[in-house]
Amino acid sequence: MLGACFGGLVFGYYSFQHGRKSLFYATLSVYIISVFLGVLSVNIHLLYVARFLAGVGIGGEYTAIFAMIDEIVPSRIRGTINIYVSSVFHLGLAASALLGFVF
Repeated sequence: MLGACFGGLVFGYYSFQHGRKSLFYATLSVYIISVFLGVLSVNIHLLYVARFLAGVGIGGEYTAIFAMIDEIVPSRIRGTINIYVSSVFHLGLAASALLGFVF
């Protein structure tokens, strides 16, 4: 959660200077690299760092996605689309937890 808050603040600030599209790709890269670092971590401390960086990437993604939705989607359905985007993350999280029990 701390990583997501930090990522949202930092990448949200820089998105106005460098553009949301380039920051979207940067946050996606941060997230992907940190997930691989988490897989390769050899102790709990490296896993904590990798998870923090993954949170930074997710926080930046949310900032870019919601700003893009606000610009593209018509105002009458904007709230609904924001709820769908937020829910997809949590549904995926629940599905991965259930798959974790299976495996």
